[in-house]
Amino acid sequence: MQQGVIPNTILQQIVEDRAIFEVFLFVLNRRLTVMDDLEFKKSFLKMDQIMLIADLLNRGVAFKLFSQQDEGLLAYFENTKVLENLKKCIQRLYERDKRLKLFPPNFWIVDKRTAERIDNLNMDSVIKSINQSLLVNAPQTIPFEVRAYFFRQVIQAEREQRQHMSMFGMMGQEGMEIRREFLLEDAFAKLYGKGGDGMKDRLRIQFVDTNYIIEEGVDGGGLTKEFITKVTEQIFDPHFAFFTETTDHKIYPNHLSAHSHPNYLSLFDFFGMVVGKAIYEGILLKPQFARFFLNKFTGTGRNQMDELQSLDPDIYGNLMKLKYFEGDVGEWGLTFAVSEDYLGKTMQIPFVPNGESEPVTSENRLQYIMHYADYMLNKKTKSQTSAFIQGLHSVISQQQLSYFFPDEIQLLITGSMGEDLDIGDLRRHAIYHGYKDRDPYIGEFWRIIEEDLSKEERELFLSFVTGCTRPPLLGFKYLSPQFCVHQVVLDAGQQRLPTASTCMNMLKLPHYGGDFGKLRESIKIAINSGAGFNLE
Repeated sequence: MQQGVIPNTILQQIVEDRAIFEVFLFVLNRRLTVMDDLEFKKSFLKMDQIMLIADLLNRGVAFKLFSQQDEGLLAYFENTKVLENLKKCIQRLYERDKRLKLFPPNFWIVDKRTAERIDNLNMDSVIKSINQSLLVNAPQTIPFEVRAYFFRQVIQAEREQRQHMSMFGMMGQEGMEIRREFLLEDAFAKLYGKGGDGMKDRLRIQFVDTNYIIEEGVDGGGLTKEFITKVTEQIFDPHFAFFTETTDHKIYPNHLSAHSHPNYLSLFDFFGMVVGKAIYEGILLKPQFARFFLNKFTGTGRNQMDELQSLDPDIYGNLMKLKYFEGDVGEWGLTFAVSEDYLGKTMQIPFVPNGESEPVTSENRLQYIMHYADYMLNKKTKSQTSAFIQGLHSVISQQQLSYFFPDEIQLLITGSMGEDLDIGDLRRHAIYHGYKDRDPYIGEFWRIIEEDLSKEERELFLSFVTGCTRPPLLGFKYLSPQFCVHQVVLDAGQQRLPTASTCMNMLKLPHYGGDFGKLRESIKIAINSGAGFNLE
């Protein structure tokens, strides 16, 4: 179905018929809240009707409202429940579309010309043409690349100002000593007291070895990257019991951490600060977060029933069987409670007062399903999640994160996924020590990376030199520190493979003279076997 032309007077018509519109939004929001995906697809509305409603709310109301900035209309919407219900309806339709792939690509983007021409436009000019109120109130109307660019530019400007000032304050001061064998403990002790605002300042990390000898090296950004990377590896390692995994290995808080770590709330607050610091510095992390956990990152999301699929597909499937069971539900023997194992002790957690004594029947099963999903998705790890989000927002504000939807926030944290690496972009933003970009040897090096390596080997190469298989979200311009190719001069007869300093994003490339075959072979051996790899 083609998206029709939405009249410019649509907002005025809505105000004139406000009572009808308010009831419509209220009913639609309630219906979308309790409806599961199967019901939505089979027994809600016809797809062309759903698309018409989505287009009307998105393009005809949200976009016009926040791009025109009519104070009278805004006052009406903000002083009623209309604005709240409008945003919720659009969010529910948008997220269901992303989950079920209901609408055509770029359906939600209002200015299709911007979406089509974005690669050929100067991004700064695109940003200037957009009313920034849309970023917070109707982000789905703007291409993700534009929102990400705006976000990164705002963060970059703040970083440069803060860290330029803090650099002068740190002159002559000793670095922050971090013992490698007590990495997380020292990180918490040295950084948590700074608060989120202090985490934005430049860090000067000095690692201390097992003999309490300070390791050589000046932190120009590389040691901070290594520090953040290693700390988060410990934080999100399920063996440390702070976080656990879904069946598809997505990370979310472990509710048992409340029983195994006395100061768990402070720790989760700190964990959120560390993730915020990584986003702030543009340091890519490995963890993939569960979608229901990501929903909390904007501080406004409350998970609905269908998000239970991202936590436990089996539980979700059983609840759907219960919902559509045609026999006597009482035979299932369920009550309004759930059994939980707390460190070997089984406990009954009631969903309602005396829920363990209230049976689930055919009449109240929908309430039971909603309570069960709400407990699993929102209440079970509420304390850990709230502390984590508090720490995250102390570094990256809630408003800045509200520019994005959950899957997009994951991209901010881990970088681009599933796309072939743009080697030309990496080369354009590379620097050299001992080599020059115009050297024939370097030209052959780049040709080997781009033409002789497979897609998987190019990802291995990127991991070899940066510690991550994914490029920064908006390209290698935002790789920090900048990718560097450092020349290693070999003595006559000396044999050496390429090595890397991942903390500095540096490839240490031996010069094999004119033997390009040996260059290609050495690169392939190094990246496929890890030979010659070192983390300095």
